[in-house]
Amino acid sequence: MKNPKRILFVLFSVSICVVLILCIGRSHHVFRPVSVPSTADASVPTQATQPPSTEPETTEAPIQRVPRKVRKTKKSSDPIAAFEAQALRYTNEERRKHGLRPLNPSNRLLSSARIRAVEITQSFSHVRPDGQDCFSLDPGFFVGENIAWGQVSAREVVTDWMNSPSHRENVLCETFELCAIGCYYNEADGIYYWAQLFA
Repeated sequence: MKNPKRILFVLFSVSICVVLILCIGRSHHVFRPVSVPSTADASVPTQATQPPSTEPETTEAPIQRVPRKVRKTKKSSDPIAAFEAQALRYTNEERRKHGLRPLNPSNRLLSSARIRAVEITQSFSHVRPDGQDCFSLDPGFFVGENIAWGQVSAREVVTDWMNSPSHRENVLCETFELCAIGCYYNEADGIYYWAQLFA
């Protein structure tokens, strides 16, 4: 009689251990970061030039510069909107370095900048896809425009504009008072397009 009882006791103990292990195992979760799609990396043209190459270079994931998480702001948690706000902040940092007053944001200008960012995916030029110049979008309001494609961060696009004499002239123009930057990620070619408008 002793052996069957001992066997039953051992089996019962093993069963309890198995149940405990399973319970502990189910309470453990592994969180994996969401991957960010790779995008093209190219410098900004200095003038209205030929459209981007049909075979843009791509950056590999290990050197990806698009932030995996963008800090949420009170105004928006949209990463693209955060890029736009950062680009304006970096633009004003450059102006301060040269003793110029900062440019104020403008919702009216931002709406136009976002439209222009989409338009330059079709025609990378200061001429709109319909053949009119860029200023026809809001006649008499904005008087300066910088465009760019391929930069994957706000810092990069402002740096490229500052390294181009004609774009730098707009950024540091003393008479401008307002500024907005529109950013558009084109899923068709995996490229960011940027439009900076001044008034």
